[in-house]
Amino acid sequence: MNTNIGIGALIAALVASAGLTGLVRSYALKKKVMDVANERSMHSVPTPRGGGAAIAIVYLLSALGLFLGGILPSSQAIGLGLGGLLIAGTGWLDDRMDLPFRVRLLIQGGSAALAVWALGGLTEMNLGFATLSLGWFGNLFAVITVVWLINLFNFMDGIDGMSGQEAVLVGGAMGFVLFKSEVFGAAWAAWLLAAAAAGFLFWNWPPAKIFMGDVGSTLNGYSFGVLALIGLKSGVGMFVWLLIMGAFFCDATVTLICRILNKENPSQAHRTHAFQVAATQAKKHLPVTVAYIFVNVAFLFPLAYLAWTRTEYAGYAGAVGLGVLAILVFRTRGGIKGPIPAK
Repeated sequence: MNTNIGIGALIAALVASAGLTGLVRSYALKKKVMDVANERSMHSVPTPRGGGAAIAIVYLLSALGLFLGGILPSSQAIGLGLGGLLIAGTGWLDDRMDLPFRVRLLIQGGSAALAVWALGGLTEMNLGFATLSLGWFGNLFAVITVVWLINLFNFMDGIDGMSGQEAVLVGGAMGFVLFKSEVFGAAWAAWLLAAAAAGFLFWNWPPAKIFMGDVGSTLNGYSFGVLALIGLKSGVGMFVWLLIMGAFFCDATVTLICRILNKENPSQAHRTHAFQVAATQAKKHLPVTVAYIFVNVAFLFPLAYLAWTRTEYAGYAGAVGLGVLAILVFRTRGGIKGPIPAK
């Protein structure tokens, strides 16, 4: 894609997403599609939800345009576009009527399997410093990983600006790595997703006027999982992608492990993610959202760059980045058992 056209497309995606988010907010207020406080909520005032629909519309239309323009290969278009449409549609329905978990999981697994199939499977795992032969298990591992990313991005959508800023930063970083790796179509898809998220963030920055909802958070997780899979198959090591997504990955994964070890019900709504505990202690959302931005830009992304450009150090970079974050998440949670009471 011509650079000037690409920049114009990014600006158009940002503006369109901001405008559509405003329309979705008006629709949600009219139809009373509201997020009310429950055991997991970090808010006390009912707020419109489903703003991620604007991200989904802009991003999926952008992916279609990239495909029709011959920029995005058909295999990647199926994985990112068709699978993304299934995930976003399911998320929108869930925002409206709370779909059963089994139904959501079935569609998520099917969409992930579609993407893995379209991209030719994952029989080898590139670690940067070595390559593991996984055989058929690699395909199963890829599907499970994408499904987990779908759900962890949903889990982490809990305070103002959190999911929006992560989508902007992760999409931007992934696009940079993919572009420099000459995977141009996927790179522009990542940047367009980041631009759409930036438009939504205009409305979601603390104090939020609308929430993203499952339609946006699950699409983000799915898209980043598929983009990482495309990157893996293009020669970029696993630790690069884990570090780029490390802030959300560590918080959600360590929290889930702690809850299981504490014999808590993993499916029960709760407020014990590190970001939720920190926001409760700070009594504000903004400092925590900004802190996660700082962790990404000043800590994780430089380590990801090291793992990418100096592959012999990829394992060390991954161990330091993910290890430090895992410890911080555990210490922030402080051995908490059960949900933090809503205030």
